[in-house]
Amino acid sequence: MRRDRRGVTLVELMIAMAILSVAILGFVGAFRFITRSLYISRSRILATNLAQEKIESLKNLKYYGLLLTTAPATFSGITYDTGSYPPETLNVGGINYTRYTHVSMVQVDNDVVSEVAYTNPDTGMKQVKVHVTWTDGNTLKKWSLTNLFENPNVNPLDASISGYVKWPDGTAFPSAVVKVQENPDWNATTDSSGYYNFRVYHGSYTIRASSAGFKDAISAQIVANQGSNTTLADLTMNAIASGTIAGYVWMNPTVLISQVVSSTVTFADGTDNVDVEFVELFNPTTYTITVGVGMNITQLYVGYKRSGGSAFCETADRPVTYPVPGTVMEPGEYFLIANAATFMHFGVMKNADGYWHSAGVPDHADGIQNDQSGCVYLTYSCPASAANRPIDAVGWSKSGAGQSPPSECTEDATIPQSQGLETGEQLVRISSPLVVSNVYGRAYDSNNNARDFIYPHSGYTPSDLRYQTFNNADGTQTVIAGVPAHGAYVTASDSNSGSTQAYTTFVSSNGLSIPYARYKLIGVSTGYWTVEIASHGFYASISTPLVNQNQVTLAPLEESTPSWRVAGFPAVHLSTSFVGGFVKGIVSNSSNNPLSGIQIIAGAQIKLTGSNGEYFASVSSGPVTIVANPSNANPAYTQETVFPTVESGQVYTQNFTLQLGGSLSGYITTGTGPLPNFPVTANMGGNQYGQGTTNTTGVFTIRNLSSGTYTVSPVVQVGQDSSPNSLEGTVVSTTTIFVGTFTITGSFGNIIGTVSKDGATVTSGALLLASTGTVGSTPPSIAASSAPALTPIYAISSRSDGSYVLPVRGNNTYYLTVYVPEMSNSGSVTVSTKTYADIIVSPSQNTTRNVVLP
Repeated sequence: MRRDRRGVTLVELMIAMAILSVAILGFVGAFRFITRSLYISRSRILATNLAQEKIESLKNLKYYGLLLTTAPATFSGITYDTGSYPPETLNVGGINYTRYTHVSMVQVDNDVVSEVAYTNPDTGMKQVKVHVTWTDGNTLKKWSLTNLFENPNVNPLDASISGYVKWPDGTAFPSAVVKVQENPDWNATTDSSGYYNFRVYHGSYTIRASSAGFKDAISAQIVANQGSNTTLADLTMNAIASGTIAGYVWMNPTVLISQVVSSTVTFADGTDNVDVEFVELFNPTTYTITVGVGMNITQLYVGYKRSGGSAFCETADRPVTYPVPGTVMEPGEYFLIANAATFMHFGVMKNADGYWHSAGVPDHADGIQNDQSGCVYLTYSCPASAANRPIDAVGWSKSGAGQSPPSECTEDATIPQSQGLETGEQLVRISSPLVVSNVYGRAYDSNNNARDFIYPHSGYTPSDLRYQTFNNADGTQTVIAGVPAHGAYVTASDSNSGSTQAYTTFVSSNGLSIPYARYKLIGVSTGYWTVEIASHGFYASISTPLVNQNQVTLAPLEESTPSWRVAGFPAVHLSTSFVGGFVKGIVSNSSNNPLSGIQIIAGAQIKLTGSNGEYFASVSSGPVTIVANPSNANPAYTQETVFPTVESGQVYTQNFTLQLGGSLSGYITTGTGPLPNFPVTANMGGNQYGQGTTNTTGVFTIRNLSSGTYTVSPVVQVGQDSSPNSLEGTVVSTTTIFVGTFTITGSFGNIIGTVSKDGATVTSGALLLASTGTVGSTPPSIAASSAPALTPIYAISSRSDGSYVLPVRGNNTYYLTVYVPEMSNSGSVTVSTKTYADIIVSPSQNTTRNVVLP
């Protein structure tokens, strides 16, 4: 059965069309809003990219190359730079943008970042704000980015400290050095009124004022508030309380002949009436000495010679037998050599430690001839001669016959005898200038036999000279004298005292004027100190008793280390060889006048020159650094430094001539702010005499310059230029002269412009290369091995708005080549290129070259 299909009625069609129309109209309305939303999102993304592009560009600069805004302007609530980073107009994606930049100095306080004036000292932090604006309809839109740049190496000097230094009576104390104890680089020197002022970083500090010869004046802890000056209470300088250290100085460098008898008839070797002669030796040193042949330590030989007559030396002429092989002289011991093995002397039987012999038997020979002039000597090799001077000798004359002892084995003065050294007579060395003794070691030695020995003369007969003879078995005796250490250098561990030298004085004894050496070190601070004394490679160090103000303290005393050897006799014995060395000298001015109170740093020692300008210090052996007037401690004079090499035991002389001197200062800026850590030199006649570096405020000071006119120049690096290139300053003693201001800019210039192709701006980025030589159609490959020999090539990519800024070195003419890559629908890449020539670029200037392809 067939049925007909029912069609769509007109009413239904009209309803369907109405529904579709509503849906389409709704979609069209929604599309408008979708398009609007996409536009807004796209414009914001582009604005963000443009702001980020500028931030990244500025981040490539060094901290001090990021210039502060000094000429700001305002637009619609935006503060921007009109100088270093002016507004930029950009068209990206068909949208016109304006980019504004502002760079400011900021500080952080309680986690709050706040701007400070660009004229403030560097806070160590800069803030960059980049604003990008565009118009949406009739509405101005803005997108902003902020970034902080920090310099971790700067402490901003945002506070100051000032005050006065005075004498105890309230008058001005000039030329005192005032420092921050926590940072000595923050310092000043008081002027003629005692005033000082210097900048610091805000915080809590202790201030110290110092001057040679005075106790440091130290303030209570003070607070330096940010942005303000803190005035201290007056600092008072008090002279250091001081006293004097004094005593005697001896040296005991070697073994000595302590007694000579040429003839005494006595019981010897079991026989009566033997004519015995003997020589007594004494060891005043601190080390062991070996006498004779066949021993493996220091060997000494005894010799004799008379004028125009016989002579002998024990090696061969007259050998010695040692009953106890290996017998040595310990410190303070004697050694007896005779022509008999045993003999009686003044009722005491003595055993010789060595005896002259013939075929092993004591020879009893008359080697040291009585009734004649002659000398007995000690030597390291036989015989003594003018070329082989003995280490000790005793000579006597026979004036009745006009005879003198041989000159090659005598000292400054011989013992005067009319008939020679006769039977029963003794020559006995004295123990000290006032003592000839059987108790103390016979050690006094002024290199003058007539003063060093007791001998028969007017008022002294052989019967008066009945002094014992000692051998090795008699034990040790205390040494109380020696060689007078004339000119020995004396200093104390007190850094405020100077140094001195032992001087010669005399005492009368037995009708003779006997010399000895004394020292007197003045100006030693009160307290306990160590005294160092040295002469001819020998050294002693002693601790002192308490040094009291305006009193003389003797050293050593019983409580010293080491203590005195004899109570009441403060004598220092230089018997130790020093493994280090010594330095000494005189500090004078250009007129050759000695300068007192000049600080000397020698190795680890700190000393002051004495009233005679002299200094002395012990140092380690090897290379040594000696600084006179370090850091211009006396601001009237220059600092001098030397680097000598001091041998072990050497006394090295280093004199200094200090010139009147002062300082030069100046300021270095980038044009908008200070430029810290920038080196500067001072030159005269083409030679460099000083250098300095700017501090965090851009100020430099070149110290330690002698009087004269200098050329001051910043040390610019590649890519930098200075205006002016140099300045002159004339140094006057004790003053600091300000030479002026240097402005450092880049010696680079820029090639700027836009890149377009076929009448449209290239927004995808083009590569631009600049070189003083031509560049091929294909960018050259660069290898590390060959790059140093190539002509420099400067490169940059154009920005999204088609603009570019290419920094190049100024004062050159360049070729500029551009490469624009394009990708076809098939994915292939073609590169369009074009080269411009004769582009002249000047330092710190822009040269415009718009690139148009083809």
